[in-house]
Amino acid sequence: MDTVRFSNHPAHGSCTGQITSACEITALIDGIEQRALLQSCTAVLSGYLGSAKNGRIISEIVNRVKTKNKRALFLCDPVMGDNGKPYVENDILTFFKEKMAASADILTPNNYEASVLIGEPVNTKQKAIKALPALCAKGVKVAIITGIDTNRSIQTVARDEIGTWSVSTPKISVASSGAGDLFSALFLAKYLDGNSTPYALSYAISAVYGVLGVAQELSAPDLPIVAAQELILSPQKHFPAVSIT
Repeated sequence: MDTVRFSNHPAHGSCTGQITSACEITALIDGIEQRALLQSCTAVLSGYLGSAKNGRIISEIVNRVKTKNKRALFLCDPVMGDNGKPYVENDILTFFKEKMAASADILTPNNYEASVLIGEPVNTKQKAIKALPALCAKGVKVAIITGIDTNRSIQTVARDEIGTWSVSTPKISVASSGAGDLFSALFLAKYLDGNSTPYALSYAISAVYGVLGVAQELSAPDLPIVAAQELILSPQKHFPAVSIT
């Protein structure tokens, strides 16, 4: 369900619309629960919150879902900022850092968001690898840090209870926003199918790379999900997850 209803992505410079109220989100979940559907929910994925109050409601929803289905997973994409600066209010930064991130089964921050969560810079691949245990120490089962820019490539690193992996792709310069949101959704979908962390990681990164390539070709202001749908189903370029020992 939408935590905000905006006319367009705020990265375009301006937008109209409003943040969905916590009361409305709760009412929608109440209606879903009345239909006895929460017990069939296998995962909750959260992204842009709009407000810290919405974050508290999402946390309550996760608890309600897990009460009905103890095997349900919570993937938290802690959307706070990028390129070294925040684009949400300070209370949202604080809420993610002190409350919400620790309740996640899967956590997918970009490198800036990871730095906020652990209180240290995460601006290189090596720093990101060192940050993964700190994120997992919060109780997270799978921690993934995306968007590590090395000028020539983009690195993604991940860790679970079995191992640590990295994926490297060439850098694609596009104005389109939302790659992190797409990655989280694709990773979760593949992971829920029973695939391992490195398999789901490799697939999600490869699919997002394909979409970004189409966005570059079309000079698209937003991710061309429909135009690139075949590349989401079957990425043409495969980027393997390499084990880090």
